[in-house]
Amino acid sequence: MIVRSAPGKLFVAGEYAVLEPSSSAILAAVDREVTVSVTPADEDLVVISDLIDRPTSLSRTANGFPQAVRPRPVVTAVEVVGELLAEWALPVPQVQLSIHNGLHDHGVKFGLGSSGAVTVATIDALLIYCGVRLTTEERFRLALLASIRVDARTSGGDLAANTWGGWISYKAPDRSAVADLARRKGLTGALQASSPGFEVRQLPPPRDLAVVVGWTGRPASTSDILASDGIRNWLSARAAGSQTWSTSAMRSRRTCCSSGSSSPPEMPPDTT
Repeated sequence: MIVRSAPGKLFVAGEYAVLEPSSSAILAAVDREVTVSVTPADEDLVVISDLIDRPTSLSRTANGFPQAVRPRPVVTAVEVVGELLAEWALPVPQVQLSIHNGLHDHGVKFGLGSSGAVTVATIDALLIYCGVRLTTEERFRLALLASIRVDARTSGGDLAANTWGGWISYKAPDRSAVADLARRKGLTGALQASSPGFEVRQLPPPRDLAVVVGWTGRPASTSDILASDGIRNWLSARAAGSQTWSTSAMRSRRTCCSSGSSSPPEMPPDTT
């Protein structure tokens, strides 16, 4: 049995700015984790998780697994590892994944990045199970390619915190270019190619800083907030280098806080 874990994350600054390629965010990993265990199975994929009612058994087709199957981040992570193994002419094993999610409370998620954490932990565990060694950055890139398939708007910041841990400064690559490269040159080509704009720097934790985190008690959909007019206007103005960037940013902040879906999305409970 192989067991791997990935921590949750908090955006400290730049959670919307980082959606633009080459823009920065600061994130910190937290002391809650998602843990994934891999064991042999008699079917292509069996998923056992404390977030689903019963085990899910799936059969792989020529086009992968059914897209509507939940939990989709897990299934997509398994798919990309299988595709990488196929590119390297390695066998794709039948596995059971047992997942414990420490980033929720009785099914209520706190915004600590459970989708990213389960993607990173699943890929890490499967690669070790299959005897494949990738660098830390290559594992991040593979996780990013998997996450783009689930939501093309992902910045990848959560995945970076899940992968490197601690405090980090993160700049996002152009995700559409990354996905296009994988389509043209395969996963191996995408893992080995340069990625303009991408940067991860590990930061020393601030001294004498007590982190106290609050949660509104109500989940907020990041996708819904990103679809709001205020956020779209802010991102458009920022991308164009508009002189109205600051005004757009302030209006966007008010929009996301008064849209009826509570405060901004990254508001988990105290994990200090």
